[in-house]
Amino acid sequence: MKTLLEKQIAVMQAFHNGKQIECKLLEDHNDIWIDANNPYWNWHAYDYRVKKHPPKERTNWTIKKKKK
Repeated sequence: MKTLLEKQIAVMQAFHNGKQIECKLLEDHNDIWIDANNPYWNWHAYDYRVKKHPPKERTNWTIKKKKK
């Protein structure tokens, strides 16, 4: 399990590498994350994470034979 410092470093490195970052107030218990296009890295008031993208929809191209 990562320490808090390791998590913070990983998020900041992801931002440095071009990943999108989200933040939320630590006092916000609704789990509402917003885009942080230019994060201030105020870890005392906010939590930060790498933005989660929904999985891409996959198409099943299997052709089924009709029963007679």
